[in-house]
Amino acid sequence: MRRALALASLAAAIGATAVWAVGASASEGSADLTIDHVSSPKSVHVGGTFEYVVFFADNGPDSAVNAQLVDPLPAGMTFDGVTATRPVSCNYSGGVLTCGLGGISLHNQGSLTITVTATQVGRFKNTATISSDTSDPNLSNNTAHRVVKVTP
Repeated sequence: MRRALALASLAAAIGATAVWAVGASASEGSADLTIDHVSSPKSVHVGGTFEYVVFFADNGPDSAVNAQLVDPLPAGMTFDGVTATRPVSCNYSGGVLTCGLGGISLHNQGSLTITVTATQVGRFKNTATISSDTSDPNLSNNTAHRVVKVTP
């Protein structure tokens, strides 16, 4: 409240208008979001189905607001579906899976299981990233990679 009053007083002193969003304080603080990634199996034949499992958590010290996970699937993979351990809203478009995770409370965690079919031979690197509207002091643990080998 003091911050809002100080902003309004400063704006009045310089002849400007103070504008802020109601509820903006919800994203104040910081949340250390983390992500990890596994695949099962690590090697698959063309035409085979496998899963990427993406684990996410908030190590705090505050809750994450409007968390989102983005996972562009590599070429050579066909998206088959996604399941989650908590309510999420996912959309797959243009080769990218985007999931709105909502708020993630302090020390809360969850996972997404992404099912895909291999369509090409090669080594394919999948990268998933998590973010939120809350400041994150440690971005080094917001991205995870997994390589899957596809054989004939």
